[in-house]
Amino acid sequence: MRYLRFIFFVLITSYGQLYARQESKIKVKADTSKIAEIRMDPRSAFQESVAPEDFFKKVDFIPLKKSNKFSMERVDQLEVTNENYIVLNKRNSIKNGKINSIIAIFSKSGDFQALISGFYANFFAVDTINKNIIVRDFSKVNKMLIFDFKGTLKKSVDMPFSAETFNFLPNGEMALYQNYSYHKEKGDMLSDRSDYQNFNLILTKNFKSLSRGYLKFKPNLSDSNSFIYASPKNFYSSESFFFLQGYSNTVYELTNDNLVGTFKILLPLVNTLQDGFFNLQKAEQVKMLGLNKNAVYAFTDFYKIKDIVTFRLMYAGIPHQTFFYNLHSAALVALSQVKTDASPIGLTFGSEIMAADQEYFFSSVSAKTLFGNKKAIINSNNSSALLKQYLANKDESQNPVIVRMKILKF
Repeated sequence: MRYLRFIFFVLITSYGQLYARQESKIKVKADTSKIAEIRMDPRSAFQESVAPEDFFKKVDFIPLKKSNKFSMERVDQLEVTNENYIVLNKRNSIKNGKINSIIAIFSKSGDFQALISGFYANFFAVDTINKNIIVRDFSKVNKMLIFDFKGTLKKSVDMPFSAETFNFLPNGEMALYQNYSYHKEKGDMLSDRSDYQNFNLILTKNFKSLSRGYLKFKPNLSDSNSFIYASPKNFYSSESFFFLQGYSNTVYELTNDNLVGTFKILLPLVNTLQDGFFNLQKAEQVKMLGLNKNAVYAFTDFYKIKDIVTFRLMYAGIPHQTFFYNLHSAALVALSQVKTDASPIGLTFGSEIMAADQEYFFSSVSAKTLFGNKKAIINSNNSSALLKQYLANKDESQNPVIVRMKILKF
């Protein structure tokens, strides 16, 4: 009898632990116990220019080769896999009032491989485990299109969750950012019932049910409830998988089992929005930003390679800027300041970081920008032979160039 009671106790304890683990996956509080502060004054990065050879260890220019199937003027989104560059051009053409987006797949040498079109998209995601490209077609309500890397449509499905943005973790879990209501007992999503839990970020493994939920939804702190639009991306994969709400200065890392607060970007008062800014009506927000052109209203494009992080600050009344920050030395460099004195060579490195892997940062430059500075680029000793060869072709309708950069320690 004592043995049976012991077995019963073990079973009950194991079931309780398993149930607790299952419940914890429904809603897990973000771990913010070890956030590192990035204190920076953007003005310090504009005091002098930085020579490319003092900042870059290596820079490669990869022209995206033309195809008779399409041409594109700019890259709106770039995703980098082990074998491919995958690029989005959001407004490639407009016909009968309908916007047509295209996604083009290139090899790492820039050779064209496949084209995806026939939809309107602000962003796409890459599932590297199943080698899929997932697109939300904004011309249709919650329609998700799944393509393979050859550009073939595998299936079209109705998303059970609406999403402003989404992406895939390295373990195949899908992360979606918007505002959600979830009833953990019934498994229902998007209901107005008062006993539903609210999230800004959810994760799913099967496109149907919730596996995790984070960041309690606050109606007055939403990109969609403000005139401010920061970026079509909230997820940034490089050395780690980062999540960033545009209006928040907290950078999170999404791991296989938790959401971890990693960094908090702190700026001087002159760059800071007033308290309660997001509680104001849209007209008042516009007015407040008009009074302070140096105010930073959003943080985007956060990537990390070893001790170097990069991010973009969205200013109210001056051009947005991309910065590199050394976590060890606290040194700060603005990408726009990496240039040869008295020449526009800095333009060839792009204005924003669009992707990163564990070794390189990536940007893109349009053919229009390069040909507009053709003479200075060809006459400069800092320009690559590949870039000069690209410009030797007088066809200015060429596709953009991918810029691959390895940063020196600074």
